[in-house]
Amino acid sequence: MNFKKILLIDDSDLDSYINKKIMERVAFAEEMQLFNDAQEALHFLTSNLDKPENLPGLIFLDINMPVMNGFEFLAEFQKLTPHSSFICPVVMLSSSIDPADKERAKEFSSVYTFLQKPFSKEELCHITPEQIFAHR
Repeated sequence: MNFKKILLIDDSDLDSYINKKIMERVAFAEEMQLFNDAQEALHFLTSNLDKPENLPGLIFLDINMPVMNGFEFLAEFQKLTPHSSFICPVVMLSSSIDPADKERAKEFSSVYTFLQKPFSKEELCHITPEQIFAHR
């Protein structure tokens, strides 16, 4: 089973393209919405909190981005509503191999898992709506 809608937030057009193609190959989501700016994605989510049909089932979030990085996004995202982590779990993405990034990601209840970029289709296939529901 795939996700109805996901968001991919990454400032790298190349990484977004690669990740989108991998997701398309495994039919990961019916709809993918791409943002290259975390503030724009946060504004989208904020403006759609009262429209659950517009909200994604999962967010893929890059850590290292200009203006607002992934951790800054998560801090603001968790303020939106006490139930944000249940509406939109987050998969953190990074090309960094710094273990501190993984540890810091664990501090946010909305983070479901952490993947290195680019992720593989095998890794992606281990992320299912059923697993996320069971994880809650």
